[in-house]
Amino acid sequence: GADQAFALEVPSSHKEIFLPEAGFNGAGPFDHYKVIDDLHPAAERIQGIAAAHHHQYWKMREFNQNLMNRNVNIMLGECADDPVSAVIYWQSEQGAEDYFGGTNHSLRIAKTFGIRTFNLRIDDELNAMVEFFNDIG
Repeated sequence: GADQAFALEVPSSHKEIFLPEAGFNGAGPFDHYKVIDDLHPAAERIQGIAAAHHHQYWKMREFNQNLMNRNVNIMLGECADDPVSAVIYWQSEQGAEDYFGGTNHSLRIAKTFGIRTFNLRIDDELNAMVEFFNDIG
């Protein structure tokens, strides 16, 4: 839900939305929707990063692997070489220790690549996020 909420407010010229497969969640055929398949030049790198951050990756069904690959693309771009500036999320402080689900997979990737994260569930993080984005312009 958070992905869709952010996507609604960002102009098309400023967003890339990575999908695990064409038509995922009813996504239409727009330029900012991208499906990265096994034929993509960076597919092996993307899969390697996804697998390094999820201990069950190679045991998953292909669709679930594609969801994990998508997390890599969201964090690091189409070729996994252009990290985002920051990750904004909402999660209980206890949930962060569970290492479960797509959010935590993404957070592990962010940590490895030095991407700043902001958990808006924590009051101080909102102020830190505002300062961060004011500093980077």
